[in-house]
Amino acid sequence: MKLSIPASLAVLLLLSAQFAAAQVTIQPGTFYTLSQSPADGGASGDNGNPQFDMVSSFNVATRTIRARTRTHPNALAGEGIASSRIFYEFQVGSTPETIGHAIEGLVTYAVDWSGQQLIITGGLSNADVEAEIIVRDMTSNTNIYTQRVHQLDLETYKVRRVTLGLNYNDAGNTSRTLPVVFRRGYTYRVTLRMSTTAFLLSPILSGSSVVSDYSGEGMRLNSLAVMLEIDQQDLLRRLEDVENHRHVYLTGRGEGHNNTEAVSSSPVIVDTKKPAKTEEPQKQP
Repeated sequence: MKLSIPASLAVLLLLSAQFAAAQVTIQPGTFYTLSQSPADGGASGDNGNPQFDMVSSFNVATRTIRARTRTHPNALAGEGIASSRIFYEFQVGSTPETIGHAIEGLVTYAVDWSGQQLIITGGLSNADVEAEIIVRDMTSNTNIYTQRVHQLDLETYKVRRVTLGLNYNDAGNTSRTLPVVFRRGYTYRVTLRMSTTAFLLSPILSGSSVVSDYSGEGMRLNSLAVMLEIDQQDLLRRLEDVENHRHVYLTGRGEGHNNTEAVSSSPVIVDTKKPAKTEEPQKQP
């Protein structure tokens, strides 16, 4: 009897297998360049305000995210937001005895960006870009660490409302290291996320325009790596096992000789270092 699998189910199983194979397992005591692994991403216009043009995209091959928010001609009021992200997932290696053990680690990354903010208005306005690194525990569905990578808005210039106009080309880079506590057997996701925001409140037919545009070069994740310390709890357990180790042996005594059993003592740690030589006192003539 032959069993047939529907085509849709076969495709689903194939995709599931590919995703499972793509997940990286990082063992304690190792350093792994996560950005060399397969990535995923997402892009969206976070709200549907018709007075704003919102575009966003991502490219996992170049590890780049892009977003642009700008007002339509003769827009009056509102806020538009566009965002994009790229992320990597990995699992901390474990054994049945070590699942859940806490492991200290580091997440290191390097990012660069290039974009433009433009404000021409007779009313009140703001343009903003924000980017952050998020470390999420996928096993418990909680964000365990969030760090701002970059932010630029009018507050940066000590001006909360611009009425005369502002045109600024924004480019830069940064590299940082985050201390994170992981757990063995858990799955984690590291995300680089960027959002662009435009806010406007202007008179009718004022010709106001607000742009936060990072849709050209955008933001690029140049490198992302994870370093895990050794499992101190497991190491201590192993040392205790060695210290408390016993084994049964035959003494060679008793009737029939090798029929009497005995238990060995604990291992003895011998210091193999030779004692330092001491100078002998010189004899007096």
